[in-house]
Amino acid sequence: LHERAGSADVLHLHGSLHSPRCSSCEQAHLLPSGIPDEPDGGRRLRPPRCQYCGGSVRPGVVWFGEELQAAALSRAIAVARKCDLQLVIGTSGLVQPAARIPLLARLAGANVLQVNLTDSQLEDICTWSIQGAAGVVVPMLLQEVFPSACPVEIHEIKGPKLTLFRDTLLFLQKESSAPANPSPKAQDKP
Repeated sequence: LHERAGSADVLHLHGSLHSPRCSSCEQAHLLPSGIPDEPDGGRRLRPPRCQYCGGSVRPGVVWFGEELQAAALSRAIAVARKCDLQLVIGTSGLVQPAARIPLLARLAGANVLQVNLTDSQLEDICTWSIQGAAGVVVPMLLQEVFPSACPVEIHEIKGPKLTLFRDTLLFLQKESSAPANPSPKAQDKP
């Protein structure tokens, strides 16, 4: 989705479905372009075979129990340590080592904004934590910070979260000389 939106330098920490690889020799595998012609009810297929070793081709993602690619993890840590603001959207904050990245950003002086349906393990790390659906909250943030770039109609956040949301937006609109902690965290609000 990031590439489709025009982002040029996307880091896929957990891999990508668009980068299948051999489960045996790890060689990249190219999928045929286009949508295959399949029966309405679908059918059971064997995984494609690797042209190099004959192993099964699998999705290019990291599954539970597998390690992240070292190069991707190192780059994510380096970027986190250099950022001014990190957006953490839709995570439990439980799965390591990825869950440690917001902490590294915060320790390096960055503000961390979390958007999540529920509380996560990252609440104490985040500068701000907004509860709500990412598909509602993120467009609202974008519309408030970049109004001319986001001429979409969005839903409104109501109740005590609205004050925190407005405080967050005010900070995001200020110059980088703003204080590191301009507003309390969501859990500190009544």
